[in-house]
Amino acid sequence: MNGKAEPDRKGRIPGWGLGVLFSLALALETHAQVFVVTTDDARFMDGTTVVADIPREQELFALEVQDDWLLAVEPKSQTRYWISRSKTKPKTHSKDQIAEEARLWEQVTEIERIVNSGTATTQQLQDALACADGLRRLWNDRHPHAAIALDYAGIVAANAGAYAQAKTILDDALSVHQKLYGKNAPETAEVLLDLANLSIERRELKEAIQYARQAWDINREAFGSDHPDAIDTTIPVASAMEMIQEHEDALNIYQTAFRVYVKSYGPTHLQTLKTNAKIAQQLVALGRADEAIPIYESAVSGLEEHHPAQSKTIALQRLRLTSAKLNVKDPVSMEAFGLAIAELEKRFPDLAPFIRGEQRKLLANHLQTGQTADAFGMVDSRLRQLRQTLRKELWGMNAQEQREYLAQTDRYTFYSSISLAIDFATLPDVLAMSAEWLINGKGLVEEAQSVQGGASLDLAKREAWAAQPWIDLNDIRDAIPDNGVYVDILSYLDFEFDETATPSATEQRYAAWIVTKTGDVRFIDLGPADAIDQAVVDVRRAMDASVQHIPELGDQAAYEKLKPALIAASRLIWHPIREACGNNTELILSPDQNLWLLPWSALLSPDGQTFVAETHVVQLQLSGRELVRQGSIVSANPAVIFADPIFDAAVASSNSESSRSGNEAETSPTELIRLPSVERLTFSATEAGLISPAISRLTGRDPETWLQESARESTFKQLASPSVLVVSTHGFTLDEALASRLEISLGEDRNPLVSCGLMMAGANGHRSITSLSDDGVLTGLEIARTDLSGTRLAVLSACQTGLGELEATGGVVGLRRAFHLAGARSVVSSLWEIPDRDTMVLMQGFFEALADSHEIAASLQKAQQRHIEARRKRFGVAHPLFWAAFVMTGQSRFDVNSPNGNP
Repeated sequence: MNGKAEPDRKGRIPGWGLGVLFSLALALETHAQVFVVTTDDARFMDGTTVVADIPREQELFALEVQDDWLLAVEPKSQTRYWISRSKTKPKTHSKDQIAEEARLWEQVTEIERIVNSGTATTQQLQDALACADGLRRLWNDRHPHAAIALDYAGIVAANAGAYAQAKTILDDALSVHQKLYGKNAPETAEVLLDLANLSIERRELKEAIQYARQAWDINREAFGSDHPDAIDTTIPVASAMEMIQEHEDALNIYQTAFRVYVKSYGPTHLQTLKTNAKIAQQLVALGRADEAIPIYESAVSGLEEHHPAQSKTIALQRLRLTSAKLNVKDPVSMEAFGLAIAELEKRFPDLAPFIRGEQRKLLANHLQTGQTADAFGMVDSRLRQLRQTLRKELWGMNAQEQREYLAQTDRYTFYSSISLAIDFATLPDVLAMSAEWLINGKGLVEEAQSVQGGASLDLAKREAWAAQPWIDLNDIRDAIPDNGVYVDILSYLDFEFDETATPSATEQRYAAWIVTKTGDVRFIDLGPADAIDQAVVDVRRAMDASVQHIPELGDQAAYEKLKPALIAASRLIWHPIREACGNNTELILSPDQNLWLLPWSALLSPDGQTFVAETHVVQLQLSGRELVRQGSIVSANPAVIFADPIFDAAVASSNSESSRSGNEAETSPTELIRLPSVERLTFSATEAGLISPAISRLTGRDPETWLQESARESTFKQLASPSVLVVSTHGFTLDEALASRLEISLGEDRNPLVSCGLMMAGANGHRSITSLSDDGVLTGLEIARTDLSGTRLAVLSACQTGLGELEATGGVVGLRRAFHLAGARSVVSSLWEIPDRDTMVLMQGFFEALADSHEIAASLQKAQQRHIEARRKRFGVAHPLFWAAFVMTGQSRFDVNSPNGNP
């Protein structure tokens, strides 16, 4: 399975080309006009029956004119009915408008060439959109020229890999065609077919089949089941069958299509020859190469004789013919095969996704003959090309669409490549390659969401993001401090490989790549994921139990109950990593999956006596790219502090210590998800006062502080790039049961960032967390939409702000993610509830250290070490519950040379 729809007619997507050209020919040959209703008594008529009234000034495209009657589409039913011509007049254009229409329509000819080429640039897409917009304005979507130009723009977007934009444009084109021609018109079926083929590209196979069936129903009714326009609609279904490796079903569809094309177009027509080649491809996949070879030979000779300009198609089918004939045991034959692949990739790099089967044969031969450098050179080239393609294709999709798209297009390729490299991990060059795959492969969804922000249709921005250079190990090493080490952890699906290099999945495992300033990359197989994930769960459960154990048993006894879980997790995860890190003590970690939820600073040394926080600075990164990414312009605006919000003026303040969590929630009978009432935080206002002097030293300006009634959600949403942001309040993360209810309530519109948030002033009066109004509950989704661009540091002095939903692409979707998406370069968040007073003491120590050192991770470590020392003196142990919850992600250096920064 190559995972891509194959080039056909209009480049990559089969079915595109003849249909749109048919529509174009229709538009050029039809002399029907656009009419404007001039009376108040115009009606759509079905014989003598009135179907609907037509308002004055409504524009109508006349599909047919007979005597005093016009045939047009009734908007509500999208069905064709008659209207008296005497109730209308032809729409007229000025001379300038006529000239403009002629100019734009002439551009469509050039756009048609791009449509048929199969590739497009961002500039060509922008030109196609501009042309379509111009024609739509002139015709108010009531003329075929506007409809065709819009459909073309959608196909150009797909050719440019801008799939999200293509979907938006083609949905619009479908609406325009339905208004012009009706819902059951062949012209409408052509756009449905385009949407089906686009869905194939987006790996949305169910949607592809649905669109194709709608188009089939229309064209079968209009032309009959043996008409080529009806048969065209079955091709996306065949492509879907190929992608799920149902080659027998695909073969049957292609064979039926081939018979119709021969009858309708003749044996030498381009579509006939391409379909014949698809038959051969299915036969090879079914192990029937002997049957496929003569079919390939016939298709190739026909293409060369009758369509010599189709050089790309000829090159692809020639290679497949060579592959079908290949003798893998003949070194000369294999060498020629390798050269043929290299030549095709050089001449037509966009064909690389369509020759994965041929590449796998060559890869297997390289591995069997000991040519590991050549083998992994192929894998490396493939992954580099895939990364650049994915960046273009992901742009404009929402986060959920991006995650699903990556799971379909990248997961198999990425994990199987990693597994293959791990089998050769003793080879330094192979290990170095695999480390770069990780650096450039992790965290794509978060990066895409952060970069595109609200500019999903900003094509120039998309082009710039797609052109981001590949990050290599030298880039990482340059970013690692002298005493630092970068640890890249991956939870991956392990694969085994047979003699043909075909992978088969085995189990989920964790592994770590260790990169230092100098020397070779080191690899650690941490083991099966089930055991490691359970160890993390055990630590978190034991930490939760400590909330009850400490007041009941005291710190010492409570710590002894926690310690076995810490030791078990440390042995599985930290000890092998620690040994590989050597004497380097500045730890830059890129965790994966459940390891994002692990309190790394609380893990123990092999003797079980020393915490990580006492020996190592811990900094978390989404990916290696984040480590080396040059920061954008940083903000010189004053810092902002939100603290001590009054959640409900009618609720009296509590004199007891509060914990910063609004985690338990309840649902109303109407299934609105509501958080319980919370109390004011006793030490929150004091904390704001204690940290303000250090923040002033750090930024060179006094912070703006919003307290009590002023600590409002609406004020937060109006933030404009504060240099530092501190929020001292209750936080919440919905538990699994409530998150499931939320998913049922919102369906496909549900965003994981709604499941977490902060409680601001007035929060006790909120009705449901699903509301985006200023009700005092600030969800992660609302935070992500706030302007924190250039914010150097966001500190979430609230509980469980580092939690959230795990996603298949590796990270945690929670408050920490929300603040990064909003633009914050560094975020300090927490993994569990911390008593209010301990938070205050930690935050004071953290900001005082940061004002002195300008190193965020090291300052957090220093504050934790002071807390450890103080609690050991007082209680004999330093229970991690009170100090290990806070974690730092992002860039550790607080820019000392920034405007108004304090060096």
